[in-house]
Amino acid sequence: MALQVLFQVDLTAQTLDQAFDGTTQFHNLDPAQYQFARELAKGVLDHLVELDEVAAGLSKDWSVYRMPVIDRNLIRMGLYEIKYRPDIPFNVSINEVVELGKLYGTDNTPRFINGILGNYVKDTDGTG
Repeated sequence: MALQVLFQVDLTAQTLDQAFDGTTQFHNLDPAQYQFARELAKGVLDHLVELDEVAAGLSKDWSVYRMPVIDRNLIRMGLYEIKYRPDIPFNVSINEVVELGKLYGTDNTPRFINGILGNYVKDTDGTG
């Protein structure tokens, strides 16, 4: 759900609330799942400039806005969790966004995302 919301916000003039309102009808989430999705999407948007700077620095010859929309939002989600959610192990964050990349991205998405996030963790130990 968080990926869907970030995708909508990225491509439209919708606010976070508008995107969530339009998306909740398509998901059957319990309150804890909904809360997590909302916190994740809000956290990404609150730190968007910083996350995009990190992603651009790690992606050789690719500006963030040249990346496919799914890829850049998955990278943002992964970076946000690694940097700001110490309760989630790095490998879990990376694995989850790679799996979403397999479902919603291109054939290259999982490898691309794994490379960027893996290099971030290796280079900074996830500390920024």
